[in-house]
Amino acid sequence: MKHHLNYSKEDPNYMLLGKIFKIIGTGITFLIMFYTQAIQQKKLSFLISITEGLLIPIPAAYLLSNIIGADGIWISFFLAEIGTIILIFFATSLISKNTNGRLTGFFMLGNHEHAPILDVTIKSSVGDVM
Repeated sequence: MKHHLNYSKEDPNYMLLGKIFKIIGTGITFLIMFYTQAIQQKKLSFLISITEGLLIPIPAAYLLSNIIGADGIWISFFLAEIGTIILIFFATSLISKNTNGRLTGFFMLGNHEHAPILDVTIKSSVGDVM
């Protein structure tokens, strides 16, 4: 027996809320995915991509569509975003622990306390340039 949610699909608040959650969730996961590619965390980037696009939404869509009908398919995309954000949090925590302080925090920032700094400051005046 399929259950249907009690809301009106024509309700502008329902549509707006769904779009806002989808845009925010997709924005967060895509930014983190591209960021992890930029900092050479290829495995985490791949995990984010495959989780958001395959591992969560397909099983969730199958299960929820059997339980609540077509609305379950759309809810599965929202669950994929939330699940991927939770995965990112746990994966970055695990990476931070495994690198012994080399990468820290949610954004896996490197520890650059003792790194040499290249100073490219030009010590001159405007008159020297002209």
